[in-house]
Amino acid sequence: MQRYAPGAQVIVAQLTRARVIGPIARLELIPVEAHKQTDNLSADSLIEVQMAAQQFRDMGLREGETLVLTARKARVFVEN
Repeated sequence: MQRYAPGAQVIVAQLTRARVIGPIARLELIPVEAHKQTDNLSADSLIEVQMAAQQFRDMGLREGETLVLTARKARVFVEN
C-alpha cells in the first residue's frame, strides 16, 4: 500500500476506518470509483486490509487519505 499518485495502474481507494488491535492494524477502504458512484456506500465495495501495526504507524496513514493498493494475498467472499 502506498499513497496515491496520478496515473497509478492499481486499485485507488479511500481509507475510511483504521483500527489497531494488538500487533495488527485493520483497515477498511472504499474504491474511489465506488465512492464516486453513490453516496450510500455498500458492503459490496468494501476492501479490508490487515497489516502490521508498526508498519501502519510508520506510514502515518490517516482516515480520509487516498491510497494505492496492490494485492499480494487476496480473498474474495461472496454472499450466498
